[in-house]
Amino acid sequence: MGLTGRIRYENLSAVTTAADGSVDYGLPPVRFGNTVTPARVAYVIEGSNSSPSLRIEFEIRKDRPVCTGVHVEASPDGRGIRTGDLNALPGLDRLAEDAFTELATEVADNPFEWHIGRDKTKRRAAKQDVHTRGDAELKEVARVYRENVDARPVEAVEDLGYTRRTASRRIEQARAKGLLPQTTQGKRKA
Repeated sequence: MGLTGRIRYENLSAVTTAADGSVDYGLPPVRFGNTVTPARVAYVIEGSNSSPSLRIEFEIRKDRPVCTGVHVEASPDGRGIRTGDLNALPGLDRLAEDAFTELATEVADNPFEWHIGRDKTKRRAAKQDVHTRGDAELKEVARVYRENVDARPVEAVEDLGYTRRTASRRIEQARAKGLLPQTTQGKRKA
């Protein structure tokens, strides 16, 4: 049968003020390419009629979206929660992608350009950055690494537009896919 109702997305990283006046600044936003997304979000279905409500919370940890909580609640005058309600849900990865993409905002590379876009087509482009990269990108990383194996290969991969940590991670992923050989520290053989 499935859950029915209005779907909405919540930014859980927003600044909040408690009753005692203390301020919780939440988690800082996460940047993916030219978009910024909240570090914590929620996918919410507000149950309609007698349908139960659903709330699933996600957070970016180590550059990956993870589910941190699932809450299903029957409406006071409605029916109970059924197995079919849960089976009809799409996978958590897809729900996380939808929530982070919906709340993503485009930012300019130049900090002096204050243009912030809310164009949905540009937010959808952020989906590729939320998920793992394709083989073509890893092949490019492997090619650049091999070409510069004698002269700082990690820095050469950084020049593709990555931070040092991301460049190292992409090199590890290329090795895991067999695009680069395993190495021993201090020996160069790519």
